[in-house]
Amino acid sequence: MNAEELSEANAAALKLKHFFREVCNWRRERPGADLVSLLLQAEEGADHLHEDEIIANIILLFVAGHETTANMLGNTLALLFHFPEQLASLRAQPELIPKVVEESLRFDTSVQFAFRTALEPVRMGDAAIEAGDSLYVALGAANHDPEVFVQPECFLIDRPDETAKTLAFGGGGHYCLGARLARIELETALEVLFRRLPAVTIDNPDQLKWKSAFTVRGLESLPARW
Repeated sequence: MNAEELSEANAAALKLKHFFREVCNWRRERPGADLVSLLLQAEEGADHLHEDEIIANIILLFVAGHETTANMLGNTLALLFHFPEQLASLRAQPELIPKVVEESLRFDTSVQFAFRTALEPVRMGDAAIEAGDSLYVALGAANHDPEVFVQPECFLIDRPDETAKTLAFGGGGHYCLGARLARIELETALEVLFRRLPAVTIDNPDQLKWKSAFTVRGLESLPARW
C-alpha cells in the first residue's frame, strides 16, 4: 500500500470504529438478544471487557465473517464450473450441497494461512522451531496432504463421510468462531442460487482473475449469465 491508500484505509477503520461505538451506545439503552448486547453484558462483569475491546471484537467478526465467506462462495462456484462433472452431480442431487461446501473448503479455501507463535521448542521434519518463533501455517497445503486425503488434487464432492475434516477453519483452541455460521451461509447461498437461477453459467472458468491479497484468496470478479 502506498501512503495515500494507507491513509484511506486508516480513515475507513476509524469511521467503522465510530459506527460500532454508536451501535454500542444504542444497545446499552435498548439491549436485546444480539451479540453486541451480550458483549456489553460482559463489560459489566468482574472479568469484564472494555469498550475498545468489545468494538475490536465486533469489527473482527464483522470483517472476517463477510470477507472470508463472500470469497469462499466465489471460489466454490469457480470450482463447480471448472469441474463440470461435479456440477452435473450437484444439479442432479441438490442434497449434496453440504458435501460441496466441505470439499470446496478443502480444495480452495479463502483462508490459506494461519499465524501462530510457538510456546515451546518443537521439531517438524528438518526444521527446529524455538519457543517464541512466529510461524505461518499453510492451511491450503495441509488440505492437500496426500497422507490424509485420497486424490487430494481431485475436486470430489462425494468424498466418504469418514474423510478427514478440512483445516480451513484451523483447529484446537483457535478453531474459527464462525465456522458453523460460514457453512450455513454457504449452503444457503448455493441452494438459493441454483434454485432461482437453474441455468446460471460461468464462461471461461479457467480465465478468472484472482485477487493479489496474501491472506484471503478470492476472485476479483465472477461474471455469470442465466
